[in-house]
Amino acid sequence: MSPVRRALAILIAAFTLAGSSAGLVMLPANAHTDLVDSVPSDGAVLDEVPREVRLQFSEEMDARLSTVNLRASDGAIVTLELRGGATPSTLVALLPRSLRPNARSATRWRTTFRVVSADGHPVVGAVDFVLRAGGGLQPEDPQPKDPRRGATTSDVETDATPTPARDRGDSWPLAVLGGGVLVLLALSVWTVMRLARRNPAE
Repeated sequence: MSPVRRALAILIAAFTLAGSSAGLVMLPANAHTDLVDSVPSDGAVLDEVPREVRLQFSEEMDARLSTVNLRASDGAIVTLELRGGATPSTLVALLPRSLRPNARSATRWRTTFRVVSADGHPVVGAVDFVLRAGGGLQPEDPQPKDPRRGATTSDVETDATPTPARDRGDSWPLAVLGGGVLVLLALSVWTVMRLARRNPAE
């Protein structure tokens, strides 16, 4: 094989690799499922134990393959009844009416979830909310109110474990791969041009 043809073969292989790498770069972005909203929101301060926790995700969810647990004020962990919400991407976890808040001090409640989207992508995370001292149970038929009221939690000991979010650091290997492919393409083009000048007859 002549040098020019060899260089052309390398160039074709480099373009093929570049196309495959582009697909790998796009796949994680499309496949990643996130928690985009919750009611109560993470860190909300409430006067009453909510009747339910609504979790909204970036993809359609399957309640049958999902689990949501609640760690109540007494430390007990309860598996919550789960059903679909108003949209396919929303899950609703129902809190049992048997839960009793601590009337003496503010308490932090944690909802942990391990859920699966309709196309099989797992999501694990947690949503915390704080119940003020003396808080009770939300009535069966409450008046419309937004439980995501703004408030601080300075009077409550904060939990050191943050709510999992999109890991922005997991994309750097793909960036390195993309850069390497671009370098390979540039070298291949340079090699072809150089050999073509040296071997005009071929």
